[in-house]
Amino acid sequence: MKTIRFTQLAAFLLAIFLMGSCSGWKKMVERANEIGYTVTPSPLEMHGEKVSFSISVTFPTEYFDKKSVVTGTPVIKYGDQEMQLEPMSFAGESVTENYTNVVSFDNGGNFSYQSDFDYEDAMRFSTVELRLSGERNGRTFELTADQDKMLAQGIVTTPRLVREGMAVDNGAGYADGSAWGQTMMAEATLPPLADETYRSVIYYDIHQSSIKASEKSKAEFKTFIEAIQKAAADGRAFKGFEIYSAASPDGEASMNQGLAENRGKAAMEFFKEQLKALGVAGWDNASLQKSTTPGGSGEDWVEFKRLLQSSNVRDKELVLRVVDTPGKSDEQKEQEIKDLASVYTELRNEVLPAIRRSEMRITFAPKGLTDEQILNFAQNDPSKLDATQMIYAASLTDDRAKKRKIYENFSQRFPNDWRGPNNLGVLELYDGDLDGAKSYFEKALALEESAAVLNNLGVVSLAKWDAETAEDYFTRAAEKESTDAIKYNLGVISIMKGKYSEAVQYFAAEQCGFNPALASLLNGDATQALKKLDCVENKDAAYVYYLRAVIGARQNNGDLVFTNLRTAISKDSALKNYAKQDMEFLKYFEDQVFKTIIQ
Repeated sequence: MKTIRFTQLAAFLLAIFLMGSCSGWKKMVERANEIGYTVTPSPLEMHGEKVSFSISVTFPTEYFDKKSVVTGTPVIKYGDQEMQLEPMSFAGESVTENYTNVVSFDNGGNFSYQSDFDYEDAMRFSTVELRLSGERNGRTFELTADQDKMLAQGIVTTPRLVREGMAVDNGAGYADGSAWGQTMMAEATLPPLADETYRSVIYYDIHQSSIKASEKSKAEFKTFIEAIQKAAADGRAFKGFEIYSAASPDGEASMNQGLAENRGKAAMEFFKEQLKALGVAGWDNASLQKSTTPGGSGEDWVEFKRLLQSSNVRDKELVLRVVDTPGKSDEQKEQEIKDLASVYTELRNEVLPAIRRSEMRITFAPKGLTDEQILNFAQNDPSKLDATQMIYAASLTDDRAKKRKIYENFSQRFPNDWRGPNNLGVLELYDGDLDGAKSYFEKALALEESAAVLNNLGVVSLAKWDAETAEDYFTRAAEKESTDAIKYNLGVISIMKGKYSEAVQYFAAEQCGFNPALASLLNGDATQALKKLDCVENKDAAYVYYLRAVIGARQNNGDLVFTNLRTAISKDSALKNYAKQDMEFLKYFEDQVFKTIIQ
């Protein structure tokens, strides 16, 4: 019998041990292709300038070595760069260290990994990989079946179309400023001019209806005639006259009714003579003439009470009680008042004469400055206009140079009014001068913290892609005044932040529009998105067709994709290269029609 030396036996036993210790991980390497991977979403999606995703890893049964630890490292590869994300680890059942993800050898297991990273434009056409490496007893091994195996391709960046959407929705024809959110001009409309009415009163002696010479020559009547003469000379349109005549409540009611009517006739003839002499055009139009008296008796009890209440007549409260007693006729009231002998004497001297009258009223249409005159004064002689007229003047022209001149004149004339620098700032935005606009808005803000100024400062921040500052301004503006412009801008911010249901709410009043449609699409309502695109004012814009193509891709409607993408590229050739890397169209990348459109 051959003796085996101790050293030989030791070597043999070590080899057996090493073979046993290696067999587990070697089998893992050999069966690495059986590991299942799912990336959600695929392709990845950018929301709020971040990309969030999950990787589901499934290990098969009787696979995971009990003493091995496997580490998975997600890698984002773009161009010649790559970014490694936080790794995740899996441990076999016999590993003594404490691991969260423990894999059963007999049953395998499914594990999910969540991760996110900040989006960069260079990542748009990228790939997602998961690199698996193992370790057992200090020995490392690779489990990735195919080196740099791709699990997902590209990043959907459709929310970024919000910027192009602003250009579509706000297409005011002003340079780049139209793509920087909705601005708020301080607008002004001229208040409607009121009709001009002139009034004079003729008084009569008791029981008389003829007009006294003293009434015709008194100063009040002369001023009345002069006003009519001036209105006629200014060319203001005559709108009619009215004569109201009354008798005092003394004497028989039947006589007073006729007396009031006769006074009206006398005043009417007299007034017509005056209007004819003054050359008032249209004075003889019968439909513009009106003569009235108190109903029933011709006695003006309403005026009687008014004059009595303001008089110094003694015991006037007693008289008023008589007048207000229900169920009494006018004759009964008169008699009871006359029975108050001492009081009646005062009434006859202080109150009743002022009731025997004819009131003459004539009305002319107002005559203000014409729009042409207002525009001319605003540019050349602003001293002739008030603040409202000057702001209104700027709305009368589309010439930005003229607008600027008007607002500059306004600011010189009204240096403490925020509307001048605010509106100049908006013009600077239209010219693409962000810093110049901001300077004007800050001047306006120092004068008044208005919703318009806060909103416009938000637009400047939005143009600089500073969503946080922009949102702060828009929110402060909304607290002061809830306007469609402010809501629109907050809707844009919500899209940028990935809060799509919130954006839909901000756009609730917008039945049409690119960004309202984009918000609906991102919120999962492609049908509503199409409706809001169909009535966009600037519906012929290239990006309107492009968004329709994206909607078609989400609805698996190839005809909608191809028809609209073809039109979009014909209107803006830059969209050809954009579409080539747009992961919305991933499923069409190998389609021959798609290739023909983007080639």
